[in-house]
Amino acid sequence: MTRTGPDTDLRDFTVALLSGAGPEPLRYPLDELEFRERCLRYWRQQRVAPLLARIVVREPGFPHEWRPWASQEISANAVVSLQHLERIVALAKLLHDEAGIEAMPLKGVVLSLLLYGDPGLRQCGDIDLLVQPERLDEAIPLLLAHGYRPRIPHHFTPDGRMKPSYRRFRHEVGLVHMSGSHIVEAHHRLNGIRGLLPEHLDVLRARAVAVNVGGLEVYVPGPDHLLGYLAVHAMLSRWSTMKWLYDLPFVIDRFGEDVVDAAYRQAANAGFTPLLDAALSLSARLTGRDIPACRGSGKRNKALVDAVWRRLADGRYAVENRRDPLQLAAFRIKLLEGVRPRARLVECNLRMVVEI
Repeated sequence: MTRTGPDTDLRDFTVALLSGAGPEPLRYPLDELEFRERCLRYWRQQRVAPLLARIVVREPGFPHEWRPWASQEISANAVVSLQHLERIVALAKLLHDEAGIEAMPLKGVVLSLLLYGDPGLRQCGDIDLLVQPERLDEAIPLLLAHGYRPRIPHHFTPDGRMKPSYRRFRHEVGLVHMSGSHIVEAHHRLNGIRGLLPEHLDVLRARAVAVNVGGLEVYVPGPDHLLGYLAVHAMLSRWSTMKWLYDLPFVIDRFGEDVVDAAYRQAANAGFTPLLDAALSLSARLTGRDIPACRGSGKRNKALVDAVWRRLADGRYAVENRRDPLQLAAFRIKLLEGVRPRARLVECNLRMVVEI
């Protein structure tokens, strides 16, 4: 399933742009409509379309046919980003004012503000909010009472609580606004793999970083948690891997090289050092940056890097087969093979098959 497919050229072309090498018009058929359409599909899949659109506008080597798409992509994502900021402020105030629940935004537009000073640089998807695990059963009914509905109704009890059988295996609850305009995912853990990263909001809050959003100060995970969180997401994601790999060196730029040491200490304690190793190596390859203190672990690191690199070359996998449970489970099991401790790995593998 990690074969090198016909999208190898798209991966290499995208890497050339992200690393600053330029469009290389003699190597890639920039004038061909089919190549342009494949690029746009691939960039949206990897969720780097707004970032690449800015490069298209800036680089003189692109034919003028690329410009209308780039301008539209930049404008559209800027609008969505500003809408997301407004919604995050409203949701945070709602949870705090009506129930005293502290919500921590994850990724998305707030991360774009933190790392780049620009809410529109990253492609926006869902709104992710982390709440205290013990307050989840209060937060969900409150959101349901203010215009949201469950994405998967059978995961809930009639009074709006998440069924224990699903809560054990899922780290988030998907809620759709009644207008259909956006999705909110209320997290009670950072990710779906128990133990790989701190699960409780109070653990993260101690080292959290404040971001001013619309006059409201919200908190996002601190630098070491953020680096580990993005690395694990990049390695285990069904798609969007490039977006998170691209973020990693900017976390280091924003908070200093000491964040790498802190992230490695966290990874050693939780058992995901191989994933962090490989993610930083891939990020260096993708961006052309020298990642400080990247501690690749020999053959193990190379195997993980090569597996994800080949997968990036097959854009059709994420588009057409991303919901195939056998392919997804096989890919993640291969990546996680040998990650400590074994008990967490067994639980993770069972969860991946059952959950999907």
